[in-house]
Formats: sequence, structure tokens, C-alpha cells
Amino acid sequence: MVHDAQGITILITRPLNEAQEIMRALVQRGFNIIVDPLLQIIPVDCPPLNLKNVQALVATSINGIRRLAQLTPYRHIPLYVTGEVSAHEARQAGFNSIYVAQGSVDSLIHLIREKLDFKDGKILYISGQEIRGDLVQILSSQGYPVERIIVYKALASSSLKSETQEAMITGRLSGVLFFSPRTAEIFVTLTKVYAKAFERMIAVCMSTEISKPLEAYTWKTILIPQEKSGRSMIDRLENYFQTQQGGEIE
Repeated sequence: MVHDAQGITILITRPLNEAQEIMRALVQRGFNIIVDPLLQIIPVDCPPLNLKNVQALVATSINGIRRLAQLTPYRHIPLYVTGEVSAHEARQAGFNSIYVAQGSVDSLIHLIREKLDFKDGKILYISGQEIRGDLVQILSSQGYPVERIIVYKALASSSLKSETQEAMITGRLSGVLFFSPRTAEIFVTLTKVYAKAFERMIAVCMSTEISKPLEAYTWKTILIPQEKSGRSMIDRLENYFQTQQGGEIE
């Protein structure tokens, strides 16, 4: 049984406005937390969205969905998203015609091709400045009229917080949560001097793709939940420590 005085400290790497629900859930389960956002989300000015002849909207991130909700009051146009995390954000924003892929850009492209006819109108792709996958190129090559609108940019942090550094140096940090490949890449870049510390830490990644950059280090273990959700990540984390220490976290 692990007591709060001893503490299991977990690092959350996502932007603060996206970390609130995860923070509350971890604290409720008895974990100590450090929030050190590795990306800063900056809205990008763009012209008003022209939805004339648009048959569908596409978004591959929750930040894209949030900006989309700010840029248009319309919620009835079909919205295609990468996975359940994005779908949850879209529902929260009031969109009522949501099509959910299996968690990858490839599966999203497959879903769009399955559901949409390129003759029925334009597809508006709402994205950040940096994207993974070539959704626009692939769909355009197959005859779909796709317009990409950049609505935000994500700036990488240039250093870790002093609290994070201290926790790694002293061995107080037990694990790190990763929610995107880019944050994993930034983390690896910023923590090379602490490489040995990760042998006593665990990483919890929302997907296998996110875990790839972390293979540069030797971790105690890397955990990937069956479902791509924050709740599943926390369940996986808690189950790991309960198994390791033979009790509940108080």
C-alpha cells in the first residue's frame, strides 16, 4: 500500500488547458502530479470559414476542433475525426454529426473514402501548422477537393520546469504521460542529460506511435492502454502500481 506521504509522482506533458481532467483524475486516485506542458498552443488568425459547398469538415486534433468551434456557429455539417478522444471533444463542442476513425490518419482517409463522394462538394481540413500524414495529398490525388485551413500552431518548449528537473534528479518522478508523438519527441530532446533516470521510471503513451520516440531511452517499462483515452491511460497506470506494490494507492 502506497501512502501520500511517500508519494507516486506523475508528470503530465500536455498543455495546461488540456490537462485539467487528467489532473483531477490522478489526484482523486492518490497520485502526486507535476504539469510541465511541452507545447504551447497559439491560435492563428485566419479568414472567416467559407462553408459554401462544403460537404464535410475534417479535424485530426482536439486543438483543431476547439478552434473550429470558435470559428463557426454551425454544428450540423458532418465532422470527420481521427479517434474517440477527438470525438469526445467534438461532442462537447456541440457537433452533432460526427464520424470517428480508428485512431490514425490512414483510417481517417479510409473512412472518408467510404462515406463521401468527391462529386458532392468540398472537404475542409482544419489543422495545426504542423501535421502528420499526407491526408490532403492522398485525397486530392483521388479526386476529392480538399482545402486545408491552418488555425493554430504549437510551439515547442525550450526547457523543462525546474520542478520537473529536480524530480528526475532526485528520483522522485515515477512516471510520465504522453499524449502525442511530438511531445514525446520534444521530451527526448530536452532530457538527454537525464537518460539514466528513466531506467527507474515508466512511460504511459496513448498509442504505439507515440511511444516510438521514447525508445531512445531505456525505461522501466512503457505502457500502452487498449483504448486511446485519458481514462484508459490512468487505469493502466494505476493497475501497474497496484500490481507492483500489492495494494491500493491511498
